[in-house]
Amino acid sequence: PGDDEPRKLQNLRAGLRGVYREWYILDTSPPAVYVFRPDSACSYYTTLIGRDSQTEIVDIARDLRGQVYALDRRAKVIIRYSADGSPLGNVVDRDDEWNRPEAIDIDALGNIYYLDRNLKEVIVYDRDGNQLHRMGPNIGSIELKSPRDIAVDGSGRIYIADKDLPGVIVIG
Repeated sequence: PGDDEPRKLQNLRAGLRGVYREWYILDTSPPAVYVFRPDSACSYYTTLIGRDSQTEIVDIARDLRGQVYALDRRAKVIIRYSADGSPLGNVVDRDDEWNRPEAIDIDALGNIYYLDRNLKEVIVYDRDGNQLHRMGPNIGSIELKSPRDIAVDGSGRIYIADKDLPGVIVIG
């Protein structure tokens, strides 16, 4: 992506495949989510969230409807976009209680899993942004120390990667 000529992506943070086989790539320098077409060259199509110094997008996720979610660390919001890239607004806005937004994922029911690195918590919201569950920093006999990523599989199992633990935590 570039104005007149292509430029290299600088600091890739996340990527996901869309429902139309397109790729969403999160580059944090400058902060932007780029969309690439599924042609033979995987060519640049558009910038979903663009080069705005007011945003700090740190993770992206997609639901089964093809909607894309972006976690903005600076604004402490999760923004939802339609499958065609149209902004649908903030789905979760927790400026008052989030500390360091780190990662998100979406389950098969459309629930949003939010990981806070400093609070060492996972907070689960429904698709409308209502809080459903909160877990951490102790999950069973394991204490989260420095959680960095979260994933939810098709069976509803939650995976938490913590850089200071010897393995991935699996819940469910």
